[in-house]
Amino acid sequence: MLDPHWVFGAVRMCHAGNKFEWFDKMVEIVKELFHVEFDFSSEQIGCTPNDRTWEDGMKELRSWLNDNPNKFLLVLINDSPGWDHQHTPLVLDPIVEHLSDIMYLPKDKTWKFPSVAQMIKMGKRALFMASSEYSQLGGEYIHQSVSRYAQLTTSFGSMGIHTIV
Repeated sequence: MLDPHWVFGAVRMCHAGNKFEWFDKMVEIVKELFHVEFDFSSEQIGCTPNDRTWEDGMKELRSWLNDNPNKFLLVLINDSPGWDHQHTPLVLDPIVEHLSDIMYLPKDKTWKFPSVAQMIKMGKRALFMASSEYSQLGGEYIHQSVSRYAQLTTSFGSMGIHTIV
């Protein structure tokens, strides 16, 4: 699972997702006292300025796929509420720019997912899926709903898929 979080002026690949109401209240007090606005909450605790940017992460995934032409990636994006502080385009744009030409897109799906071998034969080497039903990411490039994930992992089995979860 990849966790994109808007923190330290960029969308970064970092594991966070804490929820401390007391901390969030303190952040709001600081904003109010000092009349400043910034995007930070307890959900970003755990991220640092040294974490890889989302853009660099998507470039690395593409590079890995280029170096491994018979491999397939299933990427589950953790997109809980508030994760990107309304910077969704900064998550989607690098995916589209670096991977969309080889992605199995929602519009490609019929009534069931094809096998990995069929997708690779079609030139589709990656599938991105959002982790939540309320995803802002579902649509043109990202498959929405983690319930589909169960169907995918069951049908893919051990057929050469590299799952990022």
